[in-house]
Amino acid sequence: MHYVVFLQKQGLIPYRDIVDINLPGTYLFEEVAMRSFGAGAFGWRLYDCFLLVSVLGSAMVLAGKRNLFAGIFSALIFVLVHLQDGIAQGGQRDLLMTALLLWAYVALFQVQRAKRAVWMALLYGLLIGATATIKPVLLPLGLVLLLALGWIAHRRGLRVWSLLSAGAIGIIIPVGAVLLWLKWIGAFQSFLSILTGLLPLHAQMGRKTLSFLLSHALSPVALLAALWLVLQVLERRKISAEKAELMIGIVGTAVAYIAQGKGYPYQRYPLLAILLVLIGMDLNRALDIKGAIGRFAMATCILSSFVFAPRYAWLTTTFSNTTPFQDALSERLLGLDSPTELSGHVQCLDTFGGCINSLYDLQIRQSTGFIYDCYLFSSESTERERYRTKFWNSYQLAKPRVVVETNQFCFGDARGFDKLATWPLLDEDIRQKYEMKSAWRSQVLQHWWSRREEPSEFKLYVRKPGVL
Repeated sequence: MHYVVFLQKQGLIPYRDIVDINLPGTYLFEEVAMRSFGAGAFGWRLYDCFLLVSVLGSAMVLAGKRNLFAGIFSALIFVLVHLQDGIAQGGQRDLLMTALLLWAYVALFQVQRAKRAVWMALLYGLLIGATATIKPVLLPLGLVLLLALGWIAHRRGLRVWSLLSAGAIGIIIPVGAVLLWLKWIGAFQSFLSILTGLLPLHAQMGRKTLSFLLSHALSPVALLAALWLVLQVLERRKISAEKAELMIGIVGTAVAYIAQGKGYPYQRYPLLAILLVLIGMDLNRALDIKGAIGRFAMATCILSSFVFAPRYAWLTTTFSNTTPFQDALSERLLGLDSPTELSGHVQCLDTFGGCINSLYDLQIRQSTGFIYDCYLFSSESTERERYRTKFWNSYQLAKPRVVVETNQFCFGDARGFDKLATWPLLDEDIRQKYEMKSAWRSQVLQHWWSRREEPSEFKLYVRKPGVL
């Protein structure tokens, strides 16, 4: 995302010149974060911390002054879960969406408490609409909650149509704004083409089984969630409107996680956040109940505080903070020429192995706007052929001096360097017009998330002298 913002500053237009499946809101929030906290790695950590503080603040407001423990407890558990997921999850889009969703809940509850109801309904809609400009997966939940708000408002004698209209307008404003922006920069048709072609292809790739998704959805807090369910059975308490809405949120975010199908740790953050807020509120209330229920709630809090939390905290210290791939590639690129001379003359054949990261670190503009090779080597389809044709035309026009091929492909596919052989036209072009200058493979495993793994390898090709 940083690199896309960088390319925009170089004059490239998203979707028209830069072929990317991420939605426009992603770029907006990314640029705001880069301007606010800095465009480097340290700035991104600050942005990640800002999002976590935002989650903490929203959880405390949701819980209320009388339930301050609930907000702090749930938010800090969430923070530790995020940190133990590894540095690879830092500042992810779903973490931003989690913060927006929790503040949307704050606005929703304020409406139901008749506190500046219409304005809070508008704010609720704006926050839900903002998530839809990043990913559309939470929009169905937002609409269901808006309908629930109408039903509750009707029962409480509030202005139903005014609230629903304000909420709907709020949702429309961010979505409409990004569409107008696309029209203004001349990328509307290109965006629609990606939305109806490349994005469905992306959605089909790398999908996990339903059993995998279900087993990983709550894995960091599975035992805590099980204890919470036991507490529900012991209490048999009548469900309030706000608790029902949080439970709707649990279902809605679970559906969103499964719908994405990739099973990445950060994609479960909205689900974990809503669940933990509800767990914290229920535990806080149960602590005041005398007898077995109160003791059970106290035991759950002690277990969370002195077993779960320390384990999460320890895991945050186990990750490596080195970038061997980027360091090695940057060194070898600089051995060829200066970043200024290389800018516009380097092409990555990589998805997220680290080639684009290296170009960003060196502020080198890629020779084309095709920043993922994932779709070039996917299974045969009409969209793949369309993507190949567009890439080939751009690649032939650019005639890059340097091609960097990595063995990382898409979502963990094991084809490695063999991926190039699946497209004979490009394979033959590189064989005839380029010579391999160097190859790199790390001898040290990197540990950026739940497991240690080998960094991606790369081969660096340089265009042969005199070849047109």
